[in-house]
Amino acid sequence: MMGRSEGALARWWSRADPTRPAVRADHRDGSFPRFLYRFGVLPVGLPVAVLLDLTLFAWAGDSALFFSAEHAIRLQVVILGVGVPAGLLAGRILWRLGERRAADEQLTRAFDFDATPASDAPGVE
Repeated sequence: MMGRSEGALARWWSRADPTRPAVRADHRDGSFPRFLYRFGVLPVGLPVAVLLDLTLFAWAGDSALFFSAEHAIRLQVVILGVGVPAGLLAGRILWRLGERRAADEQLTRAFDFDATPASDAPGVE
């Protein structure tokens, strides 16, 4: 049962990995802002902003403040000032990793380093 769940997780990640060449091909047509929003701001920026806001709220220790207008304004400031830049940074990093991964795969296919038979390798008798 443990192996099956690990396989399911690996299959899910192989489809969800934003640096995978198939995902990169979908976003290579100039949709860089959409990539940043989909893989940076939503999954990274918003959780970072919410966790920071909850930390600030717990630090203040005033539960009546949670439903106040002050808290709503602070939440918006935290989302726009911390969450969005954190998400944009994470999305940019993922974009660069994907570009590097695609370039590495292209070079590997171009030079085909793995095609050398073992008998032709130097030092093999």
